Amino acid sequence: MLTLAILIALILGILLFSAVSLWLGARLVGVSNVSYLRALGATFILIVVLLPLNIAFLRLGPDWFKSPLAAILIETGVDVLLSWLILRATLRTSLWRAIGSWLGLVVGGAGVLAFLLFVLQPYVLGFYVAPSHGMAPTILGPHQRGTCPHCGQTSTVSFVEGVDDRREDGGERDPFNLRPEPAPQRERLGICPSCAKAGLTTKIEKTVYGGDRFVMNRLLAPRRWDLVVFRYPPEPDRLYAKRLIGLPGEEVVIKEGGIWINGARAEPPADIANLVYGTRAHPRLDEDDPNMLGSPQKPAKLTPDEYFVLGDFSLASSDSRIWGPVPRANLEGVVTLIYWPPARWRILR
Repeated sequence: MLTLAILIALILGILLFSAVSLWLGARLVGVSNVSYLRALGATFILIVVLLPLNIAFLRLGPDWFKSPLAAILIETGVDVLLSWLILRATLRTSLWRAIGSWLGLVVGGAGVLAFLLFVLQPYVLGFYVAPSHGMAPTILGPHQRGTCPHCGQTSTVSFVEGVDDRREDGGERDPFNLRPEPAPQRERLGICPSCAKAGLTTKIEKTVYGGDRFVMNRLLAPRRWDLVVFRYPPEPDRLYAKRLIGLPGEEVVIKEGGIWINGARAEPPADIANLVYGTRAHPRLDEDDPNMLGSPQKPAKLTPDEYFVLGDFSLASSDSRIWGPVPRANLEGVVTLIYWPPARWRILR
């Protein structure tokens, strides 16, 4: 809820500051009888009109225009022209003075952008898009949809570029080599948001869906079962998001589909109670891999400065089982909110 409160305060602050910029711009170009309340109303109308328009361009632009550059130029041109017309009507002035007032709004917008880039992003909130599907079904990465073999509902499978190609003999390519012979129905490993079970998903659609966009809060202290963003230990320039399982100084063991901390089974929150964790990361392995960190044969013994993280889609996740614990210094913050697409809106903490 802290993140939501910060976002609401941020939106209100941007609205009020933008209205000040517009009011000052209008005064400088000689718009008569302009008040702050009128500038505030004009700014609000601009947001109400332009925000849905830009969301529509974001979702439909790639389908309407073959060139991304053309889409950007047309969207920008429409935004600017509509802004001029709206300001002309709301400020009750000439088009030229409306354009001059708009330039004041642009200067204020540059200040807002600087605040977002140099203050908010590095020190308070981070905005990210999931690059992979290892945290499904909690956070979806680029994926396709099919039919869950367990409950018959819609399951999600990781999108891997090239898996839809056909073999030279006309059979379907199988990314995991599960079958030696071609099959009329391609199956790929997926996980179901409805029943939270992983399995070989069938009737996979051709459509590719983008990854969830989410907010990370740097002000929150991480707790067990939180989703955390961290710098990938082997390559610190890369950011990952995984579930925090083990805290500093603990011993973590993955067995019987659950998490054991210092010899006692840990009870997960209700929203992930149906997830099954294992020490294997490939569907061809029918049994747990004793060589993976966190297996009963190889418990993860964390130092006072280390955390153990797992992906919810453990059959398709690269995490601490493979490359080890995450140092405390690598933690960036706690994932608190999924904000896009709208159907995936969810408060996580």
